[in-house]
Amino acid sequence: MTVEIKGNLSANTLVLSEKFRRYSTGSILFTGEGARVEIDGPVTSGDIALAVGSHATVTIGPDCVIGRLSLNAFGEGARIDIGREVGFAGIVNLSTHEGGRISIGARCLIAGDTVFSASDFHGIFDVATGERINLARDIRVDEHVWVGARAMVLKGANIGRDSVVGAGSIVTGSFGPNSLIVGNPARVVRAGVCWRH
Repeated sequence: MTVEIKGNLSANTLVLSEKFRRYSTGSILFTGEGARVEIDGPVTSGDIALAVGSHATVTIGPDCVIGRLSLNAFGEGARIDIGREVGFAGIVNLSTHEGGRISIGARCLIAGDTVFSASDFHGIFDVATGERINLARDIRVDEHVWVGARAMVLKGANIGRDSVVGAGSIVTGSFGPNSLIVGNPARVVRAGVCWRH
């Protein structure tokens, strides 16, 4: 098993645990300079595809379970932080551009075919003023959150600890802890819930 490293390593910082190097497959691509990638040892790991631009940061904590994970971090100050013991089942895509940030707390469970995106990738402007109206916004998922299959967690989302996001939901707002969040757009359908693996 190997992870292919591409780009200018001397202009960037790469810290990979021996366990990650031994048990993971995929690729890490540096497209600029001044970036930092730090990945601790997963419990198990499948394919990882990571692309990181200049001055972006990606960290993955210890004891994560990785199925197929795609991460893209671009723009000055872009950052993706994944806490310890996070499980990614199936294909999961995390993308931040324009300096946005994505933070996933410890012990979360992220089901397959989910998407996290801190920007819209393309600018939308007010015709009268020329002002950009869809700037990137950070995403924060607190500890012990379960995100169901095919959910989309989009810019500005903030999900409180011990919450559950239903399958296929589209999350853009802020939600307190212990919430059952479902729908498009996502809303709280029950408060005071928790979950276990």
